[in-house]
Amino acid sequence: MQGQRIIIATLFIVICCSGSLFALSPEIRFDMLKTKLTQQLKEQQYARALETIHEIRGLGIATPASLDYFEGKALFESGKKYEAYETLASYVESNGKNARYYRQAIAYLVKAEETYNAEKEKREAERAAREKAKQEQEAKKREEEEAARFSEKPFAAQMDDLLGEVERPKSVTPEPDDRVEEINRLETKSRDN
Repeated sequence: MQGQRIIIATLFIVICCSGSLFALSPEIRFDMLKTKLTQQLKEQQYARALETIHEIRGLGIATPASLDYFEGKALFESGKKYEAYETLASYVESNGKNARYYRQAIAYLVKAEETYNAEKEKREAERAAREKAKQEQEAKKREEEEAARFSEKPFAAQMDDLLGEVERPKSVTPEPDDRVEEINRLETKSRDN
């Protein structure tokens, strides 16, 4: 019984580790993915090519600068011209005029520029609209908080808040006027007579 457990445990460990025993190094995986990418680009499978580029970047090894060009091309050809422009502009800026695919990148940049500018304006307008909506929401929240705080105060405190710096009139008790007193005295006298 004990011997069977040891055999089963050993088999389990061998099966679990066998995947890592046959795993390929990142450099070999890169060569395989590079071949796959080349085929996908030749067959104009740009969406798949973008997935392969993502896999290549996930290997965690240094990649050639030309990968940025091929990513830009695949983005452009798959209709993602805004992203293509940014990727290709980065490729050209980072590698200069001596870059292997400089002319091709410039050609794609020219084609993508109009779309890029329109999309950039659209994104900036959307960002400004979101910011404005956020500010309006914050202002509304402050107003609601102020209204809630205001409604909890007694009426006199509310009036103080409304009047602010304006001085409220003091309760006025009329001063006796000599003429009024004289009139009252005369009326009383005439009634008595």
